[in-house]
Amino acid sequence: MHPVDLAGLAGTLTSCCSAMTALDTLPPRAAVQQYWLTSRFRHEIWSEKLAAHRQAIQHCGVSLRSRRWHDILPVIQEVLLSEPLARCIAYHALLQEECRSSGNTSSRTNDQPGETDIAMELSSLAHRVLTDHVEARHRCLHLIVFGQGLSVENAVKLNRMRRMLEAYTDQLISILKNTSRLSEYAFHSDSVKQAQGRIGDGKLHPSLIRLHVGTMAAGLWRNLQGEIDWRTTNGRLNHQLSQAVLGLFPTVLFDGWGIPKTPRLVALAKESPETTGNLDSLLKNLPHPLSMLYADNRRLTPSSESKPRW
Repeated sequence: MHPVDLAGLAGTLTSCCSAMTALDTLPPRAAVQQYWLTSRFRHEIWSEKLAAHRQAIQHCGVSLRSRRWHDILPVIQEVLLSEPLARCIAYHALLQEECRSSGNTSSRTNDQPGETDIAMELSSLAHRVLTDHVEARHRCLHLIVFGQGLSVENAVKLNRMRRMLEAYTDQLISILKNTSRLSEYAFHSDSVKQAQGRIGDGKLHPSLIRLHVGTMAAGLWRNLQGEIDWRTTNGRLNHQLSQAVLGLFPTVLFDGWGIPKTPRLVALAKESPETTGNLDSLLKNLPHPLSMLYADNRRLTPSSESKPRW
């Protein structure tokens, strides 16, 4: 699996964040741990290859150095292309944690004993993944700026890719709820904060959000199509990571047709605090209006079944 697909998966996740927050359900612990383990394995491979490349370009000739850069380019691209997903998952985990700690949702009294632990674990592991990813990003940028032997053409391509992915990440975060720790996730926090005031936190209709995210993903694909090196470094781990991310989506998020629910549909499906819980009574036949005149609340015989008076 190519890492550019992970960038598209970040858009899918972001478009469903509001509905998942409204559902107030947590992902399975197995999916959370699988996401962290897969990301950790991939980060170790990145660190090993980046360190080996840094040592190799300092003690080799021009031709061998050029070959080394040709081999490390897919690794650098994978780090850059995977970053939007890591930032969006960590931001969503922070929103879930803040929502549960503030007690804004209606189901705080119905929490299971281990749900708070899962929420804390999701936030902690997602932020560890983001921390590791930022570290790998800094190593890649240091190599691009100070590495010996990198051609100007490849340097320009990588820098253009970095800027487009930074703008893409900020646009995805702009449709989510604002938080005081925005600067830890967005690249240009001031612009993102202003955008969140206009379109964030459910200010756009869900259909417009999906259209907006789809347009951004299509634009990213069109701009990167001629810049991407289609060699993959960790295709198997990227596929496992995508499966772990899909496991973070709760089952109740989708309707009978497999379409993600909107926040409004989720709100309509929830039980009202004023309900008595006797929802089955709405499906039964209502009594005759005249039955309230009787002390024993007898039901009148339907007219179709009444006996003739003569």
